[in-house]
Amino acid sequence: MSPCKNRLALSLAYALFGCASLGLAPRALAQQAPTPGAGAVERTATDLDTVTVTAQSREQEVQDVPIALQVVDARMLNDIAAEDLGDIDSFVPGLAVSSVQPTQPSFKLRGIETDDFGIGTDPAVGIFVDGVYGGRGGGVLLPFVDVERIEVLKGPQGTLFGRNTAAGAISLITRRPQNETEARARLRVGNYGKTYAEAMWNIPTGDNSAFRLNALVNHSDGWIEDGVTGEDLGGEDNWATRAAWQVRAGDNTTAYLSWDHESLDQNGRPTTGVVPLPAFPGIPQAPADEDAYQDPRHLQTFSDTDVSAEWRTFDGVSLILDHSFGWSTMTSTTSWRQYDSLNQVEEDGTNRFDLYIDSTNTESNESFYQEFKFAGATERFDWVAGVSYFNEEAEQTSEVNTNTDTVDNIARNMGLAPPEGLFGLTSGLAQMFGIPVNLMGQSWNEQFQNTLETTAYAAFGDVIWHATDRLNFTVGMRYTHDQKDFSWLNDHRTADGLDAQLALLGRDRVL
Repeated sequence: MSPCKNRLALSLAYALFGCASLGLAPRALAQQAPTPGAGAVERTATDLDTVTVTAQSREQEVQDVPIALQVVDARMLNDIAAEDLGDIDSFVPGLAVSSVQPTQPSFKLRGIETDDFGIGTDPAVGIFVDGVYGGRGGGVLLPFVDVERIEVLKGPQGTLFGRNTAAGAISLITRRPQNETEARARLRVGNYGKTYAEAMWNIPTGDNSAFRLNALVNHSDGWIEDGVTGEDLGGEDNWATRAAWQVRAGDNTTAYLSWDHESLDQNGRPTTGVVPLPAFPGIPQAPADEDAYQDPRHLQTFSDTDVSAEWRTFDGVSLILDHSFGWSTMTSTTSWRQYDSLNQVEEDGTNRFDLYIDSTNTESNESFYQEFKFAGATERFDWVAGVSYFNEEAEQTSEVNTNTDTVDNIARNMGLAPPEGLFGLTSGLAQMFGIPVNLMGQSWNEQFQNTLETTAYAAFGDVIWHATDRLNFTVGMRYTHDQKDFSWLNDHRTADGLDAQLALLGRDRVL
């Protein structure tokens, strides 16, 4: 259960009632180890599998990395049926992911997060895919497609990972094409109409090249029903594909080209009120008494909106070139990412017109990333150095839709209007004098529009000195020049029907 996310709707919703969003959390199955006892067979020590990571921009065994690091491999992702990053936080201490809304997720590491989906703020936890920065929240909670492992780095990672990693970084590494033919298909079905299907096909395209194709489809009806209509609320509906091609040119050069696409088109997340709702025309009191909160699992959920929707289209292309000079290896990473998203949800969790609030968040984002990195090693030193360029352009519109009945109730709850409400009292007085004016039931819209352009240049490097077999020293440095151009337009409210009624009163200005 998580609080309502849209800031404009948040202030209005909490002026009337508490709200809660219900999400479905994965369940972990644990096996209890046998307890040694009489007659137990003593087991001999065995060697553990070597776990290789790239947390420090070089291949290392995980026990050699001086970072608080946890690795989630492909086997574990399969065992827990993980579909995106929101399914792994229960298995990574210190990590919390809010994934009820895929286009507005939040990530917290060790209690640190940026709890804001606006494009004017940057996250505290950076998400990276094959070394490419994933950008802000709207385009980072993507379905897992052929993920080989996930490295969760806890604590600041500004030296090598760079921007927006004050709390840590989450690095996803995908599986590259292999030089042998292989195929895989998987189907999961469950209650509430759950169907998850994925397939992979890997085929060599020559002596030194291979192609790998993945696709998945995910659907569910949702496990919450409307208390009046019985219609399913929430649910999932998306599909994704990934195509990758790798070619080796000679003994020293490898090129890896990948394309990712995702299409999300599902209902917006439902909202369930958790405070007692008086019979009409009574309204919940604000601030709400937390001791009176009800268990949403035992309450009905209502929705009287026809705008509940969450969709996103995402495309990403990456080209990674590796070349060995003998004394070092150069890696060039080029990436382009673009997505458009829409999130429309009801915020009040009731089916009463006089309490109605919904919110809409629309976002468009395009980014380009280029990095050149050199890495080398001697008997005593491992070193990494590089430069990078990042450009991002984003547009966002966030809005709240309500009506004058709800605005009157909010004003009454805040002690800013008489018991009849401002619009109700004005309408009554006008009708007493024979003026055919009705200010009630009129639509009301508020919105703000943001634009952002970010350009960042960086130079970085670090050196690991292996002083002894048991003692290493690491020193690193990063220089970043980050320039942002941001605009914010918070326009007047839009209420055409209300303004037309006010015009009948001969007013020169609107309320």
